[in-house]
Amino acid sequence: MKNIIFSILLILGSTFLFSQKKNTSIETLFTVNHAHYQHTFHKTLSNSNFSFFNLTSLKTDYTSTTKEQFYLVRNQIFYKLNKSFSIGVTGELSTGKKTARFGLRYLFKNQNNLFSIYPNITFSKTSSLVSMLFWEFKPRISPTVKFYSRLQLQTDKVFNKSNHLSILYRTAIIYKNIKFGLGTPWFSSSKLNALNSEHIGFFIGMQLYFFS
Repeated sequence: MKNIIFSILLILGSTFLFSQKKNTSIETLFTVNHAHYQHTFHKTLSNSNFSFFNLTSLKTDYTSTTKEQFYLVRNQIFYKLNKSFSIGVTGELSTGKKTARFGLRYLFKNQNNLFSIYPNITFSKTSSLVSMLFWEFKPRISPTVKFYSRLQLQTDKVFNKSNHLSILYRTAIIYKNIKFGLGTPWFSSSKLNALNSEHIGFFIGMQLYFFS
């Protein structure tokens, strides 16, 4: 089942490369021990309810030891049911693991806010419920400057076992299409009371828009 879903996402993703509206966000976060790179890529297919989302994330430490290398590639296809709800299929490849999921996403957008929550079921021998919450707040300060904050939560509930909660924060200023400020990499909620220089760093990012 996982290989079938990955094949479908690969084929559909290639189709979306030729869609009209493209939105790419690039970020790099520097902490004391690690560098974290991430880009997201969102496309909609003209005159349809389908959209494609890719997240690629890389983590490395400054000494380049192999134990500290991490990567994540997440591809998602969404079909919009109405203004707020979409069905989603996810194929995810990370260090030493391959995962496929299916779920329902709620999305709310206005001038200053972008909020989504996406609970989805993992297809594997050990099924789990993964819930992804994303909240972005960027009110305008001046014609060229915005305040920017982002909160991401991800819970992973393996049935008959305990929850795992991961958190990511960003606080920044946006000047035109450039973001710069403070942030954290993904970290476990169990470390929330022990945040230090290992979990907080400086990040810089850029938002790119393309039309074809």
